[in-house]
Amino acid sequence: MKNSILALAVCTFIAGTLLTSCNTPAEKVEKAQDNVTEAKKDLADAKRDYMAEVENYRKETEHTMTANDEVIADFKTKAAKEKKAAR
Repeated sequence: MKNSILALAVCTFIAGTLLTSCNTPAEKVEKAQDNVTEAKKDLADAKRDYMAEVENYRKETEHTMTANDEVIADFKTKAAKEKKAAR
């Protein structure tokens, strides 16, 4: 009795799995096309975000370099004045 119930349960489980997981080739193609379209959209968004980050990085770097150049120029001026004063 236990064996027949177990066999029936296994057969039912296998049949249920096969029936619920079956897709037609057309459904698979349509799903794949949807995935490709979504992936292309995600890629375009990522590229746009990346370019914005690159532009922001360039602006920040330029600002930092300008500030550093000013500090260097001030330091050189101060050093030249101290050198003149030391003579």
